[in-house]
Amino acid sequence: MLRQLWSLPRNTRQGHAIFGSPACLGQHRSFKLFEIFRKEGREERVKELQEDLQQGYFDDFREFRDQHGKVFESRLIPVASAQPFPTLTASLPDESTIRFPVSQGAANVTLVAIAFRAGAQDLIEAWSVPFSEAFQSAPNVQLVELALIESVVMRAWPFRSLLLRNGTASQERYHMPVQYLFHFGDAKPLCHALGLTNRLTGYVFLVDGAGRVRWRGSGPPTPDELAGFLAAAEQLAQGTTLGPRPPPRLP
Repeated sequence: MLRQLWSLPRNTRQGHAIFGSPACLGQHRSFKLFEIFRKEGREERVKELQEDLQQGYFDDFREFRDQHGKVFESRLIPVASAQPFPTLTASLPDESTIRFPVSQGAANVTLVAIAFRAGAQDLIEAWSVPFSEAFQSAPNVQLVELALIESVVMRAWPFRSLLLRNGTASQERYHMPVQYLFHFGDAKPLCHALGLTNRLTGYVFLVDGAGRVRWRGSGPPTPDELAGFLAAAEQLAQGTTLGPRPPPRLP
């Protein structure tokens, strides 16, 4: 998803192919692109860099290297302790917005694959491609890619439009339709709720039909993790609660 912007031709990323001739450039001076190169834009970029440093970018890199992208143990979450997936406003590739997750008509199981950086795309696909292959013909199963865009620059025009326009190219690697969502802006509440402490890795969550997070994983899957992940998804797809059954009532 995110890496598609950097797969564009170099002259496109620099703006030449986007705007065309210098005469065309003059017609777009009111757009936000030019704000990036004004004094206010430079100050904003400096502020963003300071925030990245404060958020521990280098700590994230060190943790990612030492733990191979594993932020938490991949595990099933019992019904009794399962929390709802946080509600957020997300943009679709056509630039419309929705609230996610939906409250009505939800699938029995939804795989939500989350990435902050383009480098995490391969990590989430290591989970989501096998998922799409296993459930390509299953009803009530959904696959969602959620990109969290916190960068002030990438949230501005034209980069925002390029991300939305080119962020669906991974569809060709999947065996089922994918819903692509983009959240632009502050992601701290979502990170806090889901435990997304490292912005360099990828995350996957299985959400049941009631909107509860029932399984979570991070980084690249081991064979055992992948097998457990697909088994949990299979039971959720069938409507199984995957939790301990209540004791039978005494007569």
